Amino acid sequence: MPSDQQRAAVAAAGGALGLRALAGRCAEVGTGLFDGRVASRHALLEARAVVLYCPGHPQIARVRAAIAAVEG
Repeated sequence: MPSDQQRAAVAAAGGALGLRALAGRCAEVGTGLFDGRVASRHALLEARAVVLYCPGHPQIARVRAAIAAVEG
């Protein structure tokens, strides 16, 4: 049974990513979202989901900054 945190992350991804994909994103370092790039709507949804699912990631500040830059 998914936790509230897991359900929220999947919902934030707009259904585009499941738990397995989100867990994979949490294992990444210095690539994609973690290099501070959010270049599409899909990437923005993914970034929001990663913030919810991987709040302790060592590079999560980059993801938050990328979201803030896009959302203005």
